[in-house]
Amino acid sequence: MPEPKTRRKSKRPVRFVKAAPAPRKSGKRAVSRKASARPSAVRRRVARAPRSEHDEGYPSWNELSGSDTGSASRRDFGGLFATVSTLRLALMIMAVSAVVTLYVGHVYATADLLGEVDTLRRENLELHLERNQVKAAYDRASSPSRITARARALGLVEAVPSGSPIRLRP
Repeated sequence: MPEPKTRRKSKRPVRFVKAAPAPRKSGKRAVSRKASARPSAVRRRVARAPRSEHDEGYPSWNELSGSDTGSASRRDFGGLFATVSTLRLALMIMAVSAVVTLYVGHVYATADLLGEVDTLRRENLELHLERNQVKAAYDRASSPSRITARARALGLVEAVPSGSPIRLRP
């Protein structure tokens, strides 16, 4: 039976480096994370391409960014959305869009009702004016002076009643 391969220990010492926190941006809140979600504190060696003679003395992109693996940019993304699952975020977006849609619909419905109320108010005012004109014409036609003038035109004479009054039985 073949003997299992054992790992050789390298002569190089292993350095454990505590991951430096990313610089905070103003306006973002810090998000608490579980210890299991944190990247390991051990820095991994990254296979790098051999530097050319033109690259000497210049820092690499990883050295400029302060991160070897690039996971710092993903780790920094936080705030409100880091604690919310995708399903909850989708539901919240749908709820907000439904509320906005209902609000915009309500605004348009209110504007339509206001136009209808203005139209009915104008029509009501026109009807009141027409009624006042008809009433004024009726009052002119049935005024006592008009009735007296028409009675004279018919040949009736104005006189004090003579004789006994006629009584009607109920």
